[in-house]
Amino acid sequence: MFSLSSTCNTSDPPPVRLVNGSSPCAGRVEILLNGRWGTVCDDFWDLQDANVVCRQLNCGRAVAALQNARFGQGTGPIWLDDVNCNGQECSITACRHLGFGVHNCGHVEDAGVICEAHLGPGTNVTIPPPEETTHITQSHTSPPQTTQNVTLADGQIRLIGGNSSCSGRVEISFSGQWGTVCDDFWDVTDAQVVCRQLGCGRVLSAPGNARFGQGSGPIWLDDVRCDGQESMLSKCPHRGIGSHNCHHSEDAGVVCEAAAPVRLVNSGSRCTGRVEIYHNNQWGTVCDDLWDINDANVVCRQLDCGRARSAPQGAFYGPGSGPIWLDDVNCSGRESSITDCRHPGFGNHNCTNGTHGIYSNTLFVYPANNNSFAVPEKIPFSCVYSLDTDSTLNVAVGPLPVEGGVSGFGPNTVAQMRLYRDSGFTSAYPGGRVTMELGSPLYVGVTVDRRDQSFAVVLDDCYASHSPRPSSFGRYPLISNKCSADRRQVAVIENGSSLRARFSALFFLLQGEYRDVYLHCNLSLCDRRRTSCVPSCSRRRARSVSDSAPLKSLTVGPIICEYKYYKPDYKNL
Repeated sequence: MFSLSSTCNTSDPPPVRLVNGSSPCAGRVEILLNGRWGTVCDDFWDLQDANVVCRQLNCGRAVAALQNARFGQGTGPIWLDDVNCNGQECSITACRHLGFGVHNCGHVEDAGVICEAHLGPGTNVTIPPPEETTHITQSHTSPPQTTQNVTLADGQIRLIGGNSSCSGRVEISFSGQWGTVCDDFWDVTDAQVVCRQLGCGRVLSAPGNARFGQGSGPIWLDDVRCDGQESMLSKCPHRGIGSHNCHHSEDAGVVCEAAAPVRLVNSGSRCTGRVEIYHNNQWGTVCDDLWDINDANVVCRQLDCGRARSAPQGAFYGPGSGPIWLDDVNCSGRESSITDCRHPGFGNHNCTNGTHGIYSNTLFVYPANNNSFAVPEKIPFSCVYSLDTDSTLNVAVGPLPVEGGVSGFGPNTVAQMRLYRDSGFTSAYPGGRVTMELGSPLYVGVTVDRRDQSFAVVLDDCYASHSPRPSSFGRYPLISNKCSADRRQVAVIENGSSLRARFSALFFLLQGEYRDVYLHCNLSLCDRRRTSCVPSCSRRRARSVSDSAPLKSLTVGPIICEYKYYKPDYKNL
């Protein structure tokens, strides 16, 4: 089994939660990666794996490691498979596994966990069939055993009414009944205890006044005054269980970091600072290109900080470190998360932390002694250099926008030239603008609309240029005198044998410039009844095809070079 493993370090592990159970300490295992919650496959899932999850959530030891989606099937990605923990890891993602998103499972195999904090004193768990509900049996009874429904442990907490199990109205259980917490003296120190007890990371806010809706039932706690070090909310000083002078309009709430994988740092307030996003198990920054008040508003709303007052740029709160996750962010202002806004993709950017520059390009490596057409090996690379050094750059750095295009039709649609996506010439690009990756093969097909099959089309000359006019200067020859101009770059597949001609060529920049490229071909019709129309290209000398009638030149384009961005490693910046 191919496996990956990781060790605990100073970076925060991805948040984990248990859902669809009757408490935060029992349920289907879900992990937050790339801004999305996903599940864990139950292949090799056992008690050692479950122990890591329970410890990560401060839920004590594991009492059951459930398989076959006992807590219902999840949705979205399956992040982990073949998990193999030794039981000592600090997070489930630190265990050995196949790699994030690599699996051979369906959601019918979602893994689940029941931790001891879910149970009352002196109980153990009896695993039911998937279609039944979980029951608890008394550990001191002797056969035949009797069963009873799950009993809530005193001090167990949950968050209700938020967008995840890590945000919402605080509810705590006593005497087997859920109740709320009054917001008198409620602050982020109290809320931090809740977030830690639920395994939801740091606290983001501690809203009061029933921000997440009014609860029902008893109000169990009031005048809660934690020092922030308690392991459970019930261990904080308070007026006494059930003693209060509140109404449910004063129900306390909590928003934890795992509920909103974004934070503001390097200032004296949690609602002010440099924007950082949690993605791929690492915190990173957002580039200020196109950054405006609409983008800032989404962040402020996501953090429950009200409306944005400004959107500072230029590393106003100091340069960050690590990856730059987002660039060219373009929010409408109505999105629920900054990652829901339009952007080029995680890690795709042209920014630095203000102290370095980046040059990215691609090397094309051909086989040794290459005498025939072959697609080269592409090796992307990036160079990071200090802005304190003198540097020059004398190459193209980006494509130019091109509007419109030329379709490859000859006069009266007698002849037609098309570009194809595949070597089988079965999938043609539409006429006009075509975007291709630099160094990829270009497949060109020419056909003549003529019923008389005794004629054949012959490609006399084909060349590329930056102009849509066939007579322009600055030509780059592909086929010259009916033969390949360079067999390493161009392969003539069919020429002079039928009313169809085909060739392939490697697509590169002309003169090293990112500009639109047009392909031109001069062709003729040859009478196969009178002569051999297939050119012989075994020797490098001028040849001609007799008894042929020239046709008007064909042109297709523009062809645009697509630069594939290669994400460099910024960890040493």
